[in-house]
Amino acid sequence: MVFAVGLVLLLGGLALVPLPGPGWLIVIAGIAIWSSEFEKAARLLDFVKDKVRAWEKWLRPQPLWVKGVVGLAWAVAVAAAAKSGAAGSTLISATSGMFAAAEAFLTSPSSVLPRPSSW
Repeated sequence: MVFAVGLVLLLGGLALVPLPGPGWLIVIAGIAIWSSEFEKAARLLDFVKDKVRAWEKWLRPQPLWVKGVVGLAWAVAVAAAAKSGAAGSTLISATSGMFAAAEAFLTSPSSVLPRPSSW
């Protein structure tokens, strides 16, 4: 269950990365959920936390114009990704894969699924 929830958050967050909004935050939430069960995910989460702290430590004392340039560069990158269609194609491919897996599970023969002992 932890793996499935983390995977859904990770894939959903990756699909949202090129769009304005909390894409990376959702990806990190998926990794955080995985880190409760998997050592490699915990190490990856520590790595991400270190990089975010270093970025924040560098950006915080910068003058306002530097922060503005960084924000503008980020906005241009997001707009370019959205204009190129990267956001839509990523979202469609991620969701179609999830729906295909769900459909395969739901339409599988009931003999494949374990039956409760009361049947």
